[in-house]
Amino acid sequence: MERINFHGWKDSVRLANSGVELVATTAVGPRIMHLAAPGRPNLLRVEESLKGTVGPADEWVNYGGHRLWHAPEVFPRTYAPDNAPVAVSSAGDDVVLSQIVEPSTGIQKTLAVRIADGGLPAVRVEHRLANRNVWPVALAPWALTVVAPGGRVILPQPAYQAHGANNDFLPSRPLVMWPFTEMADPRWTWGSRYIQLRSDAKIDRAQKLGVYSCDSWGAYQAPSGDLLIIFVDPDPRGPAAFVDYGSNFETFTKGDFQELETLGPLTTLAPDEEAVYVERWVVLSGDGLPAGDDGLAGALGPIIADAKGIVQRAFGK
Repeated sequence: MERINFHGWKDSVRLANSGVELVATTAVGPRIMHLAAPGRPNLLRVEESLKGTVGPADEWVNYGGHRLWHAPEVFPRTYAPDNAPVAVSSAGDDVVLSQIVEPSTGIQKTLAVRIADGGLPAVRVEHRLANRNVWPVALAPWALTVVAPGGRVILPQPAYQAHGANNDFLPSRPLVMWPFTEMADPRWTWGSRYIQLRSDAKIDRAQKLGVYSCDSWGAYQAPSGDLLIIFVDPDPRGPAAFVDYGSNFETFTKGDFQELETLGPLTTLAPDEEAVYVERWVVLSGDGLPAGDDGLAGALGPIIADAKGIVQRAFGK
């Protein structure tokens, strides 16, 4: 760990090995604002006009990067500002970034970040929501990654099978839509193996979709070709464990702004109880990945398998 000035945010924390590097701010947050293979473009979006700034105490500011919220989305609860300094500590192999208790919600947010040993391009991000109220609170951890402009989010679908195959007649592909979701929007690519959503600076309409990924991963490919693959732990209860009609992955775009989001299961926290939710990130090259569903399946499958192996070697699962 080293402290750096990142785009005007002093005392930011940089973690790196030979395969991946990241930067988290301490002036605001906790937010991870940079993620890349060393020497490669940032996979995360940093709002140009907000670099180095600190917003007012009572106003939520979208600086970009990776952040932690609590779902379901309700204004103003969800939009509690994160404009205060972040405490930094160490716990074993983790760098722990802790926010002050949110005055408006009584919830305290913490990110515990671990970078892999041995140059593996992997990061473990543990998200913690602690209830500092004197009453129970129902919430779900919600991890949002604002990705670099101009790329595409890729969400896997369960394998296709013919009607009635193996006498299986149960549904397997939950798709969750918002009032502004438009399936005919040209930024969508609907395939039998993957759903893709591209950002487009020329199209200012918002789009969003939620899915239950039984494969427990989602990916973002930047214009550079680099891939961010996010893995989460499956929940044995399936879609029933999650808010937003069972979504554990979501994606949103408006103009060149895009997010790849994951959600943890809904839980009720007693006073001083914590919800802990983990993402594991892998950064790999995706040069030459096809746009179409069939070609993408053949090319992406080995990459996902490689990424799963990296996670296993780095973190044991």
